[in-house]
Amino acid sequence: MKSAIQLELPKGIIRLVPLLDGKLLIAQKVSGSVKPSDVIAGLKRIGITEGLLTASIELLQREDIDEIPVACAYYHDEPPEFNVYFGREFNQTDYLNIVSGDEIPFIKQDLQVLANQKLVSVVKPFRTVLRYPDSRIEEKAILENIYDLRIFNGANVRAKDSRIFSQIEGSAYISRWGKVHVYPILTVRGLGEIHGKLDDQYGVHVLEDIHSYSNLELPSSVFVTGMIHSSYIKAKGYVQALEGIDNSKKIENSRIIAGKSVLAPHIKRYRIMAGEDVLANEIITQSLIISHRNVVARIIDESEIRVQNQLIADEIRAGSQVYLGPSFVKNEAYLQRVVANNKAEKRLARKEYAIEEMKDKLVREKQALIGYFSRLKESGKENILMDATMMRLYNQLKETFGALQGHIKEYESLLKEYLSTKIILAYNARENRMTQDPQIRVYGKIARGVMISTPNRSIKLSKPLDNVTIRFDRSTGEMVITNHKNEQQAAAVNV
Repeated sequence: MKSAIQLELPKGIIRLVPLLDGKLLIAQKVSGSVKPSDVIAGLKRIGITEGLLTASIELLQREDIDEIPVACAYYHDEPPEFNVYFGREFNQTDYLNIVSGDEIPFIKQDLQVLANQKLVSVVKPFRTVLRYPDSRIEEKAILENIYDLRIFNGANVRAKDSRIFSQIEGSAYISRWGKVHVYPILTVRGLGEIHGKLDDQYGVHVLEDIHSYSNLELPSSVFVTGMIHSSYIKAKGYVQALEGIDNSKKIENSRIIAGKSVLAPHIKRYRIMAGEDVLANEIITQSLIISHRNVVARIIDESEIRVQNQLIADEIRAGSQVYLGPSFVKNEAYLQRVVANNKAEKRLARKEYAIEEMKDKLVREKQALIGYFSRLKESGKENILMDATMMRLYNQLKETFGALQGHIKEYESLLKEYLSTKIILAYNARENRMTQDPQIRVYGKIARGVMISTPNRSIKLSKPLDNVTIRFDRSTGEMVITNHKNEQQAAAVNV
């Protein structure tokens, strides 16, 4: 944002004036009344998402204030950008193939790595950037000797120079925090209630089915050649079932929680939460799907879909509800880490204060010792070092110095933990930063009665739609519907 604009709010109008090439954003009241929440929502609608001055914005509701800063640029430490040498990233072409009904490839082999294999290498190092209110980024400095690549070491990997290598043969993945993990894969014929709760340090490849009432909690991925039936599965990696996911017994606790993507030809009567994509080349029916990235399915039927980025489908049938945008997909783990990091920052501040107090005390005790020594020397006293007061002052100084060293060591440990959490939060925020408006793309029909919600609007379709895109325009807060069928007809007429 480089020129002034007027922003209409529910009960008033403000003028936004950028200064210093957009590094500082001033809000001026034009008319009506101003609520802080309306201002924040309005700024976010037009893409002003960084460096919001919340305390300053609250002052705009006062009658004696007509102009005040509402956002400013700030310096921010950025994590590295990586080249990744394993896995498979699905793209728009893959999504279109899935919507057309093509089989989803079995990704187990793509994630398989050997011992001492290079997994990732650094393309851009740790660096400090200047983030503008409108999300522009200006690189300022490379950070050396502050952060360590080992921050991103997960299980069974090692960092060397600017690369991370596997230490064992197994299945690899990168978590939402940027940590690289490798776990050995346990291959079993089938799993069922008889096996009890399975929660060991490996991934699992099930050659047949995961039967009803199974309970798996794993730090890696789950690959199933058969089906997943009515079970509870929590995996920090991927979950893929080649023959489908079905809660036919309608067991309340049946759900899948995956740190990465969930892939299956069909998903029936299941609750699924995925850190990335949910992909189904046949149907998702009577299910609750929460995706922190994309949901792609040939058919959505009688299901509730909460998706952060985009929903792509050939058909959405009656009885379905779609909640579009990040506000409907809460990242509880991220929020918990933010709270923990804020607490760590306060502990650092308290420890800094304690260190400064200890340093002052050390100076006072040193001065007291030197002063007493000088007085003894002037008095001509012999065996000064045997003086009881002299020894007491010396021991007190020594004790204070030891305590100061202990505080400094604790501070170093706290700082290391704080910086590690801070940089992985930055990685997570970067991976989840919206590059385009959230949207629903349907190549076939959306049935009458389907409910669609964006943060500012909910609609229940009074008539079916055919070949449309429904987009949440973040700059205006509006729901924008584009009919591609009409575009195709117009193009045919023009030809």
